[in-house]
Amino acid sequence: MVTTEGITAIQGSSDVARSERRSARIWLAVIAVMFLAIRVPVMYRQPGGQDEDYYAVPGLTILQTGIPQLPHVPARNLESVFYRADVALYSEPPLCFYFQALFYAVLPDVYGTARLASGVAGLLFVALVYGLSRTVGANVTASLWAAGLLSLSRWFYFPATTARPDILCGMFGIAAILCVMQWQRADRVLWLVLAGVCIGLGGLTHPFAIVYAIQLGIWVIVISRDWGRVKFPAILTAAALLVFCLWVPLILLNPEVFQVQFGNQFGGEGSGSICQRAIFPGPSLIYHLRRMWEHVGAIQFLILAIGLIGGSLTSWRGRNAGLRSVCLLAWSAMFLISVAVGPHHSVIGYWVYPAGLMFIAAGAVLQRLVDMAGESRRRFVIAATTTAMLLIPGSGIRMLVVQIRHWNDIEYDSPRFARELISTLPSDDVFAVDREFALDFIVAGRRTLLAQTLPHYFRVDQFHYDYLVIGRHDDENLLAGKPGTELIRTEGIEADEFACYAEIYGVDLRE
Repeated sequence: MVTTEGITAIQGSSDVARSERRSARIWLAVIAVMFLAIRVPVMYRQPGGQDEDYYAVPGLTILQTGIPQLPHVPARNLESVFYRADVALYSEPPLCFYFQALFYAVLPDVYGTARLASGVAGLLFVALVYGLSRTVGANVTASLWAAGLLSLSRWFYFPATTARPDILCGMFGIAAILCVMQWQRADRVLWLVLAGVCIGLGGLTHPFAIVYAIQLGIWVIVISRDWGRVKFPAILTAAALLVFCLWVPLILLNPEVFQVQFGNQFGGEGSGSICQRAIFPGPSLIYHLRRMWEHVGAIQFLILAIGLIGGSLTSWRGRNAGLRSVCLLAWSAMFLISVAVGPHHSVIGYWVYPAGLMFIAAGAVLQRLVDMAGESRRRFVIAATTTAMLLIPGSGIRMLVVQIRHWNDIEYDSPRFARELISTLPSDDVFAVDREFALDFIVAGRRTLLAQTLPHYFRVDQFHYDYLVIGRHDDENLLAGKPGTELIRTEGIEADEFACYAEIYGVDLRE
């Protein structure tokens, strides 16, 4: 028999839960607003960065032709990963570009819009990290701090503000983990199907989705029983493959181009086979851990290292199966990413996926330490705020301050700077342009080639061009020193690394 006191207690518990959910939504909104306020001005005012001369363009061509293309990279050398990319781009899966096209459809055609697509995916990533933290047993406060600290970190900052598919792919990975956990708890096959859908969408975004595909496949096998060890992995795999096969109609438009691009992108073994690297992972692990140490800095690296180690110990001692799963996923993700890539290629953006899991572990450790000390709320706020302050150096705040200080100066506003530069150049000539301004020239309707000479990507020296435009960070470009290339003028402020800068060369390569 349910007493009046029991009904009152149930109602009170329900009211508390609703209040916590409402509070969590408000704080997540605050995190999102802070992220957008700090990042968007910089996103929209910076020149193109590494790989954005490739990844920021296909969303535009989708709106024009329905197909991801690189019109400025008409490679015809068979060793290029962008062979005939002006016809169709297959060296990367296309979902990120279609997602990007949604933003180009309503916002200006500048690098910042492509970056905003990554920023929105990043905010979804943060929200999912909060949800996963709650699912594994962390309280609202610890989960919010895990999400908030993640949003401040350099682990998250670069993939979430760069026109690359890494953050969207990582977001699908966290979503897939949540779905598997819900399936494990509710025993409803629908959740397993949804996990497969997320894996498939991740695969349509970037090949590093294979990391969580392997992880979740093994997880489902381990927790299943009897013939379920065949049935449930089969359901997960079938759902993922059906979604991934949505790429097939696009491939069938140009199967020969796909074969060359995809083979050049993923067919090489620059540092031995994956099997060899899996058996002897030391060089790969050392290489990638060293790169991340250099990228995020000692403080941020150690915060997550201590958080993951502490979270692993806490989960085993406290018999927290959910947190233990998150920690095992983080450890194995680091191993799989390092082994899959090998010790020859830096992939900073991929690490946002294990970083999201590690921040959950760090939040759980903060919660555990403060609970042990007593007066949990006040002590937790002090501990978490101190950690947040440690994340501020290198978080991009200095760049925001520079942009605000020079808000009306054209030299600090890349889209305006590029438009002014383009307006001073002849309209009928061909321009070889580096990554900083390639998108701007394409949008302006100029005949544009990417100023790149590496055979694995594009050999612009095989094409005719009248002008060469290179920016500040084009440190690999040897075109400016070629005979027949003469500096005409420079634009911008060379002395200030935060300002726009361009060198314009006239080109006459006739012998």
